[in-house]
Amino acid sequence: MLQTDIFSEATTIFPLLAQMKNIPQDPLWHAEGNLAEHAQLTLEKAQDRSENRLLIFAALLHDIGKIFTTKQGEDNIISPGHSYAGFSYLATRITRLTEFSPKQLDRLLALIRFHHHPKRVVNKPQISLGKLAFSQRVAGNQLFYQLALCDVEGRICSDQSWQLEQVELFRLYCEEENLFEPPIKPLYETWHMFLKERFSLTIVQQAVFWRIVRDFELQKIYSLEEGIFRNFRFTNQQFSMVHILSGPPGSGKSSFLRQHLGNLPVVSLDEIRKKHHNKKLREGRIRQDALEAFRVSLRKKEDVVWDSTNLTRNQRRRIIGLARKYGAFVHLYGFQVDPNDLLHRNANRTDQVPEKVVQAMSERYEFPDFNEADLVHIVDENGISRILGNI
Repeated sequence: MLQTDIFSEATTIFPLLAQMKNIPQDPLWHAEGNLAEHAQLTLEKAQDRSENRLLIFAALLHDIGKIFTTKQGEDNIISPGHSYAGFSYLATRITRLTEFSPKQLDRLLALIRFHHHPKRVVNKPQISLGKLAFSQRVAGNQLFYQLALCDVEGRICSDQSWQLEQVELFRLYCEEENLFEPPIKPLYETWHMFLKERFSLTIVQQAVFWRIVRDFELQKIYSLEEGIFRNFRFTNQQFSMVHILSGPPGSGKSSFLRQHLGNLPVVSLDEIRKKHHNKKLREGRIRQDALEAFRVSLRKKEDVVWDSTNLTRNQRRRIIGLARKYGAFVHLYGFQVDPNDLLHRNANRTDQVPEKVVQAMSERYEFPDFNEADLVHIVDENGISRILGNI
């Protein structure tokens, strides 16, 4: 299939792609022209290289976030944060690609979110094994390598040869560490087996394992032993499991809470809001009462749910930061419901939210990022959760 056919197919699924032709790029890095020109060239390179549809769609969609972030800088055109913007936009719409399984869609999201990863890894003074393990875990380094090649080959710039050398360096480092070909390196499997034998409770195994993985990938530790020492507090079972829900109205938070977390204490801003009738005072008081109830559970080292829309990273960062001050293990749940379905689902709620409010909140929603919490879960439209970037 020609790249133009794929582009047309994808534009039918994601109409936003039609705006690519209106997005300029800095000629120093993209002399080929506008964003649509780069997307088409990158797509062509991907189709020449492979029949892997995951790679092909990653090549087409990797810079979609530039539609939201491109602006004129002092003397150049910039697109700060476009990889996260593209990931966040697609996270609730990616299920429109029905040919892929949920796990494949998660890999596609990871490729879009971290498409700069190969060049950034090799440009550090010291190559991080943890960073290579991370990219192998969330999508596979072979796919990251292929996408990076297509991205560089799909542009016109003066340093293209140097950029291609950086991508090849990434491949060589991955191969040297046995982190290039699938499957995932058995390093984490060895760690998991050790912890399973050492700690009998699943909740402790999970907390210690994922905190060690996270610390290793963030270069805070370099061995299993260091990880156990750094996270020793989780081995005595004296810690809270905090569950933070994130999604606009109608995304299924309440149903998921009842079905999976209903036996836990819940700090619900909506429930606290019903107790306050003075509109001038209530928002500040609601927040204050909610945080105090949250702290009570954290002090007791009991599991607790923070139930609110939590639409932005800044909103979630405050709650996650507070939980970590008390030594809690934090689960964050992002609700993956297509915005096109939200209004219909909201209409079936007993406590309907005005349509304009739902639309505005859906547009404002910043989907939980891979490393925002100790474990980030995607909850699909059927209320089934999975770990984002799971091994």
